[in-house]
Amino acid sequence: RKWLSKDLPAFEPAPGGGLRKPPRKELQAGASFEQQFVLWRGRRRRKANSTQAQTGYTAMPQVPTLSIGGIYGAVARKSLDDDYSSGRSVDFQNFGSIAVHAQAGSFSRPLLDFTSINLRIDAAGVGGSSRPLDAENQKPVSLADRFITMDGRLKANPLSVTLSLGQQLIGPLRLRAEVRASGGEALNATRAGISAIKARKPFNEVTESVTKQLLSPEVIYGVDCALPPVLGSARVVAWYNVTRREGFAEMRLFDL
Repeated sequence: RKWLSKDLPAFEPAPGGGLRKPPRKELQAGASFEQQFVLWRGRRRRKANSTQAQTGYTAMPQVPTLSIGGIYGAVARKSLDDDYSSGRSVDFQNFGSIAVHAQAGSFSRPLLDFTSINLRIDAAGVGGSSRPLDAENQKPVSLADRFITMDGRLKANPLSVTLSLGQQLIGPLRLRAEVRASGGEALNATRAGISAIKARKPFNEVTESVTKQLLSPEVIYGVDCALPPVLGSARVVAWYNVTRREGFAEMRLFDL
């Protein structure tokens, strides 16, 4: 991976806590295991007066779905910058995520025929031991913490919560929005929103109560356009990260 900008903001979690700038050039290698379970699956919309399903904008059919899934993996990183040092020749990081995904619509009509909501909780451990030097001062940890930190070999990062929304605008064009916050901020925002709803406050006051609890969220906006199904399952994706002030555009092939 190589960053083109020479002035990168500090957005990467550091082993000792806080944030640090990533290396501008680095090698990455990793492996992961992922599993998904479909809790409910709907049916594709049928053509009028026909038993055949409508043709959608993607090669793979889109159906209403409710699913839950998880992933666990590890990444090794080596900086190629001469002036960058993290205290180790190779940085190790492992990660785990649990996500709930809900999707409505068949993505076959010209307008507003696809809506998706995805809620994901992420946990990770980065290089740097989480064990104190004095074994007598070690505190009991949960099985989940031992799993993420590889039994104390890594230092755990705070949990993060990501809410992603997708909505068809017109034809194959879809709008994407994503908000990521720490686990503590997300919990406080949820409590504030529930309290405001119970108090029967107007929608704008509910929204204001939630946003006040999100002190440093990471906000991303994007669009994607599915290419004609005759070209296979491909789409063009563009996004802009408001927090990091960076954008990206790419064509994804065999993207389902």
